[in-house]
Amino acid sequence: MGNQPVLDVLAQMAETHPEVKFTQIVLAAPDVDRKQFAEIAHKVAPIAKNLTLYASARDEAMIVSRRIHSGLPRAGDVPPEGPVVLRGLDTIDATALSTEVFSTSHSKYAEDTSLLKDIGLLMRNAMRPPDVRTPSFARRSSGALEYCVSVGAGTP
Repeated sequence: MGNQPVLDVLAQMAETHPEVKFTQIVLAAPDVDRKQFAEIAHKVAPIAKNLTLYASARDEAMIVSRRIHSGLPRAGDVPPEGPVVLRGLDTIDATALSTEVFSTSHSKYAEDTSLLKDIGLLMRNAMRPPDVRTPSFARRSSGALEYCVSVGAGTP
């Protein structure tokens, strides 16, 4: 739930202090309604050089939250129809990364070394899109937009 207050503050900053600029904003498994996330991301985009979203279909916290919210997918969730993909947002579907050692998979963003390495490369080098940064990601299409998926066991 930590992403919700951060997103709210960023949206407020974009409105009240548009001169403030962030090089990177990274959101890992935000438990935020997808529609609300899209609205906030649109507001935040002018103050963010890069906006990156990590999501997973195996994140139990996101699955439970989706159930609690009447089946509405969360921004950090990857339901069967796919992850949130927006213009100006680097979306990374991290589902294929190994999560067997984590009971809920929600902590994998802080514990999986490939994700930490990717976030480190993003912060140090600002390389985009994600598949240019690391061979751990492959590009996929969602309509006219693209996103990346983690390449792991079972990923084509």
